[in-house]
Amino acid sequence: MIIYSKLNKNNPELLLDGNLESKNIFIKPVTRIPPTNFVSTYYNPSADHEIVNIIRNYSPDLIHIEHLMHHSISIIHELMVLSLPIIITLHDYWYLCPQCFLTKPKGGLCEGPQKGTRCLSCENADKNLYVPLVNSFSSNPIAVYSVAFLKNFISFLFRNKFKLFCLNMLRRFTSPYSRFNETKIRLQKMVTVLNEANLIIAPSNLLAERYNNEGVKNIIVLSHGIQDILDKDFKKDKYDNISNKNITFAYVGSISRHKGVHVLIEAFNKIISPKAELLIYGKMGLDIPYEKELISIKRSPYIKFMGFVEHNKIYELLKNVDVIVIPSICTENYPLIANEAFLAQTPVIASNVGGLNELVKNGVSGFIFESGNSHKLFEIINNILTNPDILRYLSKNIPHVKNMTEHAHEIELLYEKVIRLKSVQQKSLIA
Repeated sequence: MIIYSKLNKNNPELLLDGNLESKNIFIKPVTRIPPTNFVSTYYNPSADHEIVNIIRNYSPDLIHIEHLMHHSISIIHELMVLSLPIIITLHDYWYLCPQCFLTKPKGGLCEGPQKGTRCLSCENADKNLYVPLVNSFSSNPIAVYSVAFLKNFISFLFRNKFKLFCLNMLRRFTSPYSRFNETKIRLQKMVTVLNEANLIIAPSNLLAERYNNEGVKNIIVLSHGIQDILDKDFKKDKYDNISNKNITFAYVGSISRHKGVHVLIEAFNKIISPKAELLIYGKMGLDIPYEKELISIKRSPYIKFMGFVEHNKIYELLKNVDVIVIPSICTENYPLIANEAFLAQTPVIASNVGGLNELVKNGVSGFIFESGNSHKLFEIINNILTNPDILRYLSKNIPHVKNMTEHAHEIELLYEKVIRLKSVQQKSLIA
């Protein structure tokens, strides 16, 4: 059974990709309760009952949680009562970081919350609670903890109305500390919940490492599978005589700042060769200020915004693309477009963040550049235009890509193993 969330009962049901015409697949939507405060974005026990009732009626042998975003982590405690084995797949950093991306407020990558100590000045904090005095020291943990100590000292020293006055004033000036404390509590709850699962799957080594560093245990690394190509009509001579052809670079993904589309445009603006074009595929209208910024910095006539492409059209698109570029400035987990490009024998240029380092081998199946460095990206693109035959070499060195049938077999073996171990544990408890 597949359970997913929707905003309210009036919304149309989600249309899932792929062939679901199977008597063994049941799809059940549950109503998502919109959060009313920071805590309810991840912890809302009142939202658990519908899911638990569905699972009780269905009586599964195992529960595999793909994501708890838009649900509540408290559901794990409810499911523990059913004594069913639980597997969780990590798709991003949401359990560690409220904003998912592990990026710093002024740009750059965060290497992880380190038990919450790095979350103090995070852009996720509610800046409406800030006042000028606090902004001057909110990134200094020593200053914040000193104010926290002062609050406790006044609480001990004064036990009258003056104490309340002082505490109210300090509360106003230390709201970032309160927010910081909420973020730390969130992280602690997340780690506790994750450790209650029987097994956790991470698609990349870096993702597993980040969670391990915060105390999450029982993680295995298992890369995703890719839906196989039904139409395998790819030109085997795609890069033959490439020196006499135009070269098409493409970006496919969301048009968002953390995806680094601006970095790619800045790099391609420096290209003067009429033999190169950049096609940007992604849905517009979701982040209008950023989209206006992209349009304003675009100077090359060879950069084209192509709009949204349906996922089932991705391989048709790749037939006419020579290089895929993934310029992310966030800590990517396991971007599927890289493996989709590889399945179509298309080299990839990617930034050196997250799982991209594990997917793309520099100089072998593509090129890696420093995240956010548009000049380095320009040099790689320019080098390809100067030496286009390198694409034929890269294409021949693309690694095997795991298809969905192989991945399903791996998951099935994990299911059997976890169910078996859970049964043994229950029998030992009874004995």
